[in-house]
Amino acid sequence: MPSLRVAVVLLVALWAAPAQAGRGTSLLKYVPDDVEMVMSLDISGARSTPLFRRSLEILKVEAKDIWQTLRDAKFDLAKDLDTLLVAGSYSGGQATERFVAVFEGRLSGLQTIFHHNPVTLHRGVAVRVDAAKSLASLVVDKRLIVCSTSMLDDVVATILRKRVSARTSRRATSLRSGLAGLDPRGDAWMVITGAAIKEALPAGLKLSWMGVWAATNKGVAVELRAGTDSEAAAAEISTLLVGQIGAVKQLLASQGFDSMAESFEAKTTGPVVGVSLLMSEEEVTKVLRLVSRQAAEEAEVKSP
Repeated sequence: MPSLRVAVVLLVALWAAPAQAGRGTSLLKYVPDDVEMVMSLDISGARSTPLFRRSLEILKVEAKDIWQTLRDAKFDLAKDLDTLLVAGSYSGGQATERFVAVFEGRLSGLQTIFHHNPVTLHRGVAVRVDAAKSLASLVVDKRLIVCSTSMLDDVVATILRKRVSARTSRRATSLRSGLAGLDPRGDAWMVITGAAIKEALPAGLKLSWMGVWAATNKGVAVELRAGTDSEAAAAEISTLLVGQIGAVKQLLASQGFDSMAESFEAKTTGPVVGVSLLMSEEEVTKVLRLVSRQAAEEAEVKSP
């Protein structure tokens, strides 16, 4: 699964991308219905922005091996990738090794990364398997799908429509409820089912889903939302959050994040509770610099 920092960098970098409603949700038809986490990133709208180019510099430090592999394959992440959707399993608040990623764009270069693996037929579908890395890749509808080998059977069954996908299955109702609860204008979003993160939640707190989305308009609007089983439960959680808002605002202001401090708020809509904030362009730049500095320091520590 992708590291959390990589996801954060890409989420932040989308501040100037034009919003495209529902971007990435159509790719759920390739995803098995038992996944517990889905994340989508719209690269196409952000690739020309200065902050996105800055984020790529951060990724070069954060994931040197992956970056070099892409360069060797003559695949330009900034120009060739349009949309990335990643889905998988979650346990105790941690992503597991069971995942599937769906890529949209000009993918010929990316596909060559897997060409050294022999083609085999898996239930009649042409698949390239890298047993050493426990990865499998296949091309469907001009989209590249990469998954863990532990998930290959389910992915192929979903593609063959022998299994209902996360886009329509009752089993994925909680996941889709989370998607419905997020702002469709978001350029990037992530949803996790409550059952998958219950071990990581405080005692007594029950959520059906948790999601975050980012939309862009001269800055980044970010909102974290969570679905509960009742309006009373949402109101109780909101009351707890309101009690902490003052301290959070003070901390943000002390670090020079004035726009974030002023806009930070908690609110409820029926059984859904949310926390939102707005980051100015300057604050986005500052966050990217902080993440970049931390990534560089970690890379220096790891180097022999």
